[in-house]
Amino acid sequence: MRGARLVGCVLLVSLAADFLAPSGLRLPDPLDVAIVARSCVVLLARERRPVAVLAAVSVLAVVHQACGGVIVATASALMTALYGFAARTDRRSTWTAAALVSVAVVGAATAFQTGPVLGPMRLGAVTWIGLAAALGDSVHNRRAYISALEERAERAERTREEEAARRVAEERVRIARELHDVVAHELTLINAQAGIGAHVGRGDPAQLAELLVAIRDGSRGALDELRSIVGLLGRAGEASAPREPAPPGWPAWTNW
Repeated sequence: MRGARLVGCVLLVSLAADFLAPSGLRLPDPLDVAIVARSCVVLLARERRPVAVLAAVSVLAVVHQACGGVIVATASALMTALYGFAARTDRRSTWTAAALVSVAVVGAATAFQTGPVLGPMRLGAVTWIGLAAALGDSVHNRRAYISALEERAERAERTREEEAARRVAEERVRIARELHDVVAHELTLINAQAGIGAHVGRGDPAQLAELLVAIRDGSRGALDELRSIVGLLGRAGEASAPREPAPPGWPAWTNW
């Protein structure tokens, strides 16, 4: 729909330029209308095939001048095609195409029409062609700049997420090491106390009772420390403790 409106506007401007040509007011003949209309209709494919559209419009502009038409009648279609080409290609290709189009239309005007080679109408057409190329190149550069900014922002976001994930992984490894150290230390101490109790407990019940109390306190402290460290390993949004009882045969501390 947008392309059809653009083609309609270009067609109206082209016919008005043909009617108000500097050489004098004149009604466009059917051949002029047919060539100008064909040039405008070709513009519908400018987004899919910008190179082919620019070449076709340039050929039609040359044919139009060979048939006696004025250069300003097809200038609007040429500018639109060149703008579409420039907005989708690099700067070198844009200005090469603009130079070729300018040479083609001025050469056709010189070959098939009267007047100075660099007359006002021809210089004006070249100026408008250069303006269309500059505008399309500017749009192309702006799009490339915005695309680069978006890509840089996405890359920075991925880097931040990867860095955050790396830090979380390092913190979990550190906590796991602390957990290992705490459990290993307390279990070693409990094992030593149990070994002592096995040797001296038979002849001294009071000392055995003290050792059992020490083992109980040590294991309780180890379990409390274990519970606090395991709590740090839980992820955000996880329940701090399951509410259902542990299956039979499982250690009590697994029910935190």
